[in-house]
Amino acid sequence: MSVSDAFESDADRTLSEAALRWRSRRGLLELELVLKPFLDHCLPGLDLANRRQYAALLEVDDCDLYDWIQERSPPEDPVFLPLLEVIREANRHPR
Repeated sequence: MSVSDAFESDADRTLSEAALRWRSRRGLLELELVLKPFLDHCLPGLDLANRRQYAALLEVDDCDLYDWIQERSPPEDPVFLPLLEVIREANRHPR
């Protein structure tokens, strides 16, 4: 195993379902409640690229992220728009 393989494995471990669920615990209860349907029904099927994008989304301030999900303000980076729509859709149609 090369050094770059080891780093990739460590990075991928931070994108595991358990790690992302833990990082999804927020200080803002309303945000946790909005993320829960997405975590339960969509996260297990996300590919690595979308998991990376979700991890980047979790770096955003809670209030800003909540406003983006609620469409009160647009995200700073439009690359997040498709994932935000998946989160919204998970709340519109919980399973």
